[in-house]
Amino acid sequence: LSISIFSKEVIRVLSTNEFVISANVLPLLILASIFYGIYFYTSIGIQIKKKTFYFPVVILIVAIINFILCFNLIPHYGYMGAGIAKLISYIILGLVINFISIHYYKIDYNLKKILIITVLSLSIFIIGINLNFQFIFLSVFLKIFLLFSFLMLLIILGFFEKRELQLLIQTIKSKLSIY
Repeated sequence: LSISIFSKEVIRVLSTNEFVISANVLPLLILASIFYGIYFYTSIGIQIKKKTFYFPVVILIVAIINFILCFNLIPHYGYMGAGIAKLISYIILGLVINFISIHYYKIDYNLKKILIITVLSLSIFIIGINLNFQFIFLSVFLKIFLLFSFLMLLIILGFFEKRELQLLIQTIKSKLSIY
C-alpha cells in the first residue's frame, strides 16, 4: 500500500521527470504480487494432500493466458498492457489454486478481517494515488497522514486482537526509547 501511494514521489526524487509516468504501472504490479501471495498461501491444501501435480498444469495454463494477453495488450497499451496482463494472470493463478486447494483442505479464513482490510486498502489506495500536488512535501505529508488514518481505522474497526495491539504498543515504545 505504501509503495503504491508513494510511487510517484519516489520516482520523482530518484529519477528525471520523464520516468514519473512509469509510476502508473506500479499499483498493477503490486496488486499482482498480492494475488501471487494468495496463490502461495492458499496452496497449502494441495501440498498437504500431496496433489502438487496441479501446480505445473495451472502455471502452464496461466503462462499461456499471460502470453496471449501480452501479445494483445502491449501493442495497444505499452507497459500498462504488460502490467494489466500480469495482474489478470496472477488473479487467475491465485483464484484457481485457491479453489483447488479448498477442495482438498478447507481453511476457515476470517472473512470479516479480509473484507475490512480489502475495503480499507482499496479506499486508501484510490485516495492516495489521487493526492498529487506540485509540492512534493505536501503530497508526502498528506499520504503519511492517510497511512496513519489507515492504521487508526483498522484499530477502530476491531481488526487487531487485544494481544496484537499490546505487542504493537510495546514495539513502538521500545523503538522510541532508543532515541
